Amino acid sequence: VLSGMVGAYAVNPLKRRSDLIRSGVVVTLAFAALGVAAAAVEATTAVDALQVAPWGLIGGVGAMALFWLSVALFERAFDVASDWGLLELCSPEQPLLHDLMLRAPGTWAHSVMVGNLAEAAAKAIGANALLARACAYYHDIGKMNRPEFFVENQAGGNVHETLSPNLSAVVIAAHVKDGLRMAEEHRLPMVIREAIGQHHGTSLISYFYHRAAAFSGQEDP
Repeated sequence: VLSGMVGAYAVNPLKRRSDLIRSGVVVTLAFAALGVAAAAVEATTAVDALQVAPWGLIGGVGAMALFWLSVALFERAFDVASDWGLLELCSPEQPLLHDLMLRAPGTWAHSVMVGNLAEAAAKAIGANALLARACAYYHDIGKMNRPEFFVENQAGGNVHETLSPNLSAVVIAAHVKDGLRMAEEHRLPMVIREAIGQHHGTSLISYFYHRAAAFSGQEDP
């Protein structure tokens, strides 16, 4: 139990390989020290107690190996987003992000900027900065279905000039639903899917509302 408590403390945070090595050393030493202490209660000589230390070292290494395997298994089984999993999701080689870069480069640049801001804000309030960045990277993935309808991807004219405001609003809002569908297909963690679904809120798309009101002559002065 004590070794497990030390291990739970040692693996937090666990964002780099060096963190795994550090936590592994701490857990292994804890196993060895606690094993020697437990053996010393009944041992007749110090040598007898110290003979337990190698078994403690083996137990610590085995515990870290089991932990590494368990993270990979339980992340999928229980939909948990570990720091390692989030780091993998933030890699530009992830299929969704790679497609976003190719099909909607303006949206990708926007998402990176939002990620920088979200990460800085999360750090300032003590929240999970890595989770904030990962959510920012994926929040607009639905835009790659119709990239030309979003201003950051428009190189020439604005396609909305030829559409009714109602249709424009429907297309803009649809990228949230498209993003959720893509996230489910690629089995993104629930916390990422929640960010995609919530990032537009439930407020009015005011630009197209006022445009429609102006066309109908009902806009307030």
